[in-house]
Amino acid sequence: MSTMIHSHPHNPAGPATLPAELEIQVAERTRQLESTVAELRRKNEEVEAFVYIVSHDLRAPLVNVQGVARELLTSCESLKSILLACSLPDRERDAIREILDEDIAGALRFISASSSKFERLIDALLGLSRQGRQVYQIAPIDVRELVANTVATLQQLITEAGATVTLGSLPPVMADMTALGQVFANLIGNSLKYRSPHRPLEVEVGGENDGAMVRYWVRDNGIGIPEIGKSRLFQVFQRLHPALAAGEGMGLAIAHRVVERHGGKVWAESQEGQGSTFFFSLPAKPVSAPLMSEEARTHERQ
Repeated sequence: MSTMIHSHPHNPAGPATLPAELEIQVAERTRQLESTVAELRRKNEEVEAFVYIVSHDLRAPLVNVQGVARELLTSCESLKSILLACSLPDRERDAIREILDEDIAGALRFISASSSKFERLIDALLGLSRQGRQVYQIAPIDVRELVANTVATLQQLITEAGATVTLGSLPPVMADMTALGQVFANLIGNSLKYRSPHRPLEVEVGGENDGAMVRYWVRDNGIGIPEIGKSRLFQVFQRLHPALAAGEGMGLAIAHRVVERHGGKVWAESQEGQGSTFFFSLPAKPVSAPLMSEEARTHERQ
């Protein structure tokens, strides 16, 4: 008895179909990612324009508040002069003087100080917004020369801090000179602010080629970063040691924005009490930066 073997017909389209389907799926996934990136870029431009417009429009009423506060303080001084010329019992005169000197004038000084802080916050927001809207002029940069010039502009602060700033290898890169100079200035300035009281401050600035990227760093032996603050280090208005230095907590946020717009990334390594190292990398081949939105451009001209 013979056994019959049934063979299934070979489907020549089968093996070829799988790569074709994968190619279609990859193309569709790529299209979705490109659409998502474009949407994120559009929303980012909207946020940048919104921040600029709001900050710009808040300035006028703020100036009015500051002006009225100054006028009222002047009026208080005039009232005190009139009070001295009035024939009043000492008790009433002292009570009125206390109201003018402590209650009214004190409240006005508080308004003035608060409005000044508000003005600084607006300026900081505008500075961050401008970084997002600025059209970069990408060109070859002699980074060592750029950092040397930056250190020269910070020399008075370096001397006051009793610090030593050392420049190591700093490879050239394609970037916007002004923006890149601000990144180094902000990072070095950050080291100067948060130095340790227990030892002289030493700051090292260096860099190296790292394949498709060029990596730079600013290393110090300052007070370091507490663990709780590392996750919000590059957010706006973050001041981890507000008692040690003045400022609005925008320097690292601006550095992050500049590096990000160049197509790079920035990060930090730190141990509290021993010092910090801030790294940032830039593409060896530059990427194009988005242009300023027309809405923001219109407001900037006003």
